[in-house]
Amino acid sequence: MPRPKLSGTLLAQKGAGVPTAPQHDSERQDAPPAKLLEGQGSKPIALTVKVDQARYEALKALGARTRRSNQEILLAALNAYLRGEQIP
Repeated sequence: MPRPKLSGTLLAQKGAGVPTAPQHDSERQDAPPAKLLEGQGSKPIALTVKVDQARYEALKALGARTRRSNQEILLAALNAYLRGEQIP
C-alpha cells in the first residue's frame, strides 16, 4: 500500500510549530506506589542490570538455596525498595 503524501495540514513552517504536552496514562501517573507494584500494565519491559562477579555469584547462590529465579529475587527487592522498606 503506498504511503499518503504529506499535505500542508501536516506540515508547519520552521519556527511556527507549537510543542504539545506529552501524553501520559493518568491512572498510572496519579496512582500510589502500591498500585504500581501490582504489576498493572500492558506487558513487561526488559531491563538489564550489570553487576560484578561477586554479586552475580551471590545472586545465583541465593536463587539455588531459595529455588527462585534471578527475576523473582530482583523484583521482590525492587518492590521492597519502592515501598520504602529496609533491604538488608
